[in-house]
Amino acid sequence: MNRARKENGDPRFFKGDFVVTKDLICEGGGDRNDKGTSNRSDPWAIEKILEKGKEFRMLDDDGNIYYYGKCLTDFGEEAFNPLDSFGRGNAGCTDVQYRGKTGEWESI
Repeated sequence: MNRARKENGDPRFFKGDFVVTKDLICEGGGDRNDKGTSNRSDPWAIEKILEKGKEFRMLDDDGNIYYYGKCLTDFGEEAFNPLDSFGRGNAGCTDVQYRGKTGEWESI
C-alpha cells in the first residue's frame, strides 16, 4: 500500500497509523491502558496517534462491535487500514466506522 505522508510533513507518521484502545472480544478485554494494539511499536508514536487520531470502531456483519481506537486519517483509503491490517484478520470484522461531525458513528 502506498502510504502518504501526513499533511504536516512529519516523516514519523503516516496516514493510516492507528491504535486499538478497547478490545471487546479479547479475554479480559476492556481498556488497553491507552497503549493498545497498533501498527506502530514506539510509545511516543502511539501517544501522538491517541492525541491526533480520529475515533473509529470495527464491527462484524451482525453489527457487533469488536474494537475501538484512533487512526490518523483524512478519510481516504488509509481510513480502512485498521480494518484491513487488524480487524478483518483477527476478528472477522467487516466494517469500520468513524465518528461524524454530529458525534454519530458513520461507515465509510
